[in-house]
Amino acid sequence: MTESANNPNPLLQCDQVFKQYLLFSKRIEVLHGLSLKVQAGESLTIMGASGAGKSTLLHVLGGLDKPDSGQVIFNGGDIYRLSSRRRSQWLAEEVGFVFQSYHLLPELSIMENVMLPAMSRKGAVHNSARNRAHALELLERVGLAERAQHRSTELSGGEQQRASLARALMNRPSLLLADEPTGNLDSTTGALVLDYLFELKEEYEQTLIVVTHNESVAERTDRKVFLRDGVICS
Repeated sequence: MTESANNPNPLLQCDQVFKQYLLFSKRIEVLHGLSLKVQAGESLTIMGASGAGKSTLLHVLGGLDKPDSGQVIFNGGDIYRLSSRRRSQWLAEEVGFVFQSYHLLPELSIMENVMLPAMSRKGAVHNSARNRAHALELLERVGLAERAQHRSTELSGGEQQRASLARALMNRPSLLLADEPTGNLDSTTGALVLDYLFELKEEYEQTLIVVTHNESVAERTDRKVFLRDGVICS
């Protein structure tokens, strides 16, 4: 393990996390006492075979999927001991997600999609002009300012993923989680998206965790770990 991984005061860590799912009356154990530490400002890749539990782990770390047992600690506090309301607030303020399938709402413009995370914050109506200006700034940073009023169905896959990156950054989160961010893209477009991802990660001084099968993605992060049989095996 790296020195960073052994730092006693990480931004994010999980301890002895177990997670099961019920599939056709059969219990499938996905995470089996998994522990992991991630430092503030670090970029980390999680790799492993299909079905190893990479996306499940990312969702657990990001507050989307409560583990059956174990702790997920962010800045010293267990996020799953928060009330549902407080955890939703934490998720909106501290975490940005970039998904493989973009998850843009087709009935909204790209500008409106990017602004969505800000709508969950207190004072959103009062700050609408400021939020719109910030959303446009983010779209400019990912090369999509001229597409701000277009719908997602009018954008290419690479453009949609850049828009989803802008959306993930809208609330200036400290933690950015990316699940196969280049999985639906060709190599050239994927490389462009990665350039934006890592450039903005550094600019906003974020902690980045990426789930991927792509070794070229992993080579760009500070550290990589492998998931096997529900635990970290490196």
